Amino acid sequence: MKLDLMKLFEGCVRNYHTFNMTVHHGKHSFTMTEMEYFSRLDSLLGYHPFKLCSGGFKIMKRRVCTNDADFQRANIFQRKLEVWVAGELSTVGKIESFTADSVKMIDGSYYLRMNCKFFMV
Repeated sequence: MKLDLMKLFEGCVRNYHTFNMTVHHGKHSFTMTEMEYFSRLDSLLGYHPFKLCSGGFKIMKRRVCTNDADFQRANIFQRKLEVWVAGELSTVGKIESFTADSVKMIDGSYYLRMNCKFFMV
């Protein structure tokens, strides 16, 4: 697989406006925002993003949510879910509630469990 790095970097530069940074932000704020951006980009591309923890970086494992226990665990521990619809990432967020047929996200959107794939991150 050949990867065009210039195209990738141009896309990153175009997306820097989403950082909402001003001259009043320090280097640390910019670095953390940049790391979060690349983490989201990695998850969109299907890679395992890295999570910053006290001892350095830790690989975040994605777990498929298939049964009620997985959704209950995500709800209780307020874990974020990636919702994939027709092979495309629809949203990343927390669960408000779920039933045997659907999942309601905290932003108010509903997803049918049979039409979507859910990954706990």
